[in-house]
Amino acid sequence: MLGRPEDLPADYFKPGDKSPETEALRQKILDGFDETVMQFFKEEGGQVVIYDANHSQQDRRYALRERFGKLDSKIGIMFLETICDDPAIIEANVRSVKISSPDYVGWDPEKAVADFYKRIKNHEDEYETIENPSFPYVKIINVGQRIVVNNIQGYLQSRVVFFLMNIHNRSRTIYFARVSSISPLHM
Repeated sequence: MLGRPEDLPADYFKPGDKSPETEALRQKILDGFDETVMQFFKEEGGQVVIYDANHSQQDRRYALRERFGKLDSKIGIMFLETICDDPAIIEANVRSVKISSPDYVGWDPEKAVADFYKRIKNHEDEYETIENPSFPYVKIINVGQRIVVNNIQGYLQSRVVFFLMNIHNRSRTIYFARVSSISPLHM
């Protein structure tokens, strides 16, 4: 199945120049997803699509805005950037979520962790943070320790921001208590 690390070209997750075959594969995947998204908007009445990390450079984000802007002026592009520089959060996330993903089925857990850390490093080498003030975007830093909201427009984008600001993915205990008051009946 395409997508598992061992099925992809060796330079797929590496930063910098990639072989023409790898660039063609990456472009094919991006184009295929874009076509699926356009079908979702046009034929199925879609309203929200969230892209993953494939648009990690400014030029790709501009191209995405231009492509969807030409499709329909009612489509509002909004970017979501998650930034984590807390090693404890990263380690917990990699060990609890990433190594149990379909990418790592059958892998030795320590090799999966090492491979995913390599992916993170390669991504960091190419990543360009969102800084364009005209872009509507939300940056979630260290799993909600800080949230930056920029140029959000309209009801739907506001609802997405509200949702993102109320996500909690850390363990915590919640107590529910039923309190009843019994008061004597006064006549």
